[in-house]
Amino acid sequence: MKNKQKILTPNNNTNTNGNYTTLYGLAGSIVDQVSQEEAKQVREQVQFVNLSEITKKIYDKISALAERVLTQDDKYNIAYFTHNGTPTTLIIGAGERGGSIASFRSAFGRLPKNELDWQDIIKIANGRWPTQRSLTAENRAKVQFKKVYLREANMNQANDNAAVTVMAYGLRPANRNMSSEKVAILTFKYIYKKAPVTAEEWDVVRAIAYSGAKR
Repeated sequence: MKNKQKILTPNNNTNTNGNYTTLYGLAGSIVDQVSQEEAKQVREQVQFVNLSEITKKIYDKISALAERVLTQDDKYNIAYFTHNGTPTTLIIGAGERGGSIASFRSAFGRLPKNELDWQDIIKIANGRWPTQRSLTAENRAKVQFKKVYLREANMNQANDNAAVTVMAYGLRPANRNMSSEKVAILTFKYIYKKAPVTAEEWDVVRAIAYSGAKR
């Protein structure tokens, strides 16, 4: 899978100050540079963050996913990213930023602990392929793909590849389409006989809604 692949492309990538507001449509080298700078920004935030009622709930849900004892700096990083975000993740909101961390946890079996992990979370939040790969997550996604589409995924076909990658890593769409998401939720409920709850289940919903894969 290549870093240059994306789900959707918006019309504008920068604000009036010239800062990137999204990584969609950018060359892989720029994606790597910007996401690395933003990851460093997150990692350097090692002080108390005054969370709102909403972001406190999101933070608590993320912290509950910890597979290890979080350091104080880990907690500051998670709180900062959830509450404040970075220039390219502001637009998706705190809920989706928290969800991007949860998707990373689902794919790699850990909460972020270094700059590369945060760089991949920022890429996931922007709908870009992460640098690190999890064959376990990808194989798990292929099983779900077959359950949804009643066939094996063809990884040489762009839409199938996108569906598996979204299921594996939880890539967020550039522009949300609520109508597509509503249909995708109904499709998920029909197939799985339940509503989506976990990060993995919502990743399946996003794949149905945005990948373009067909039965």
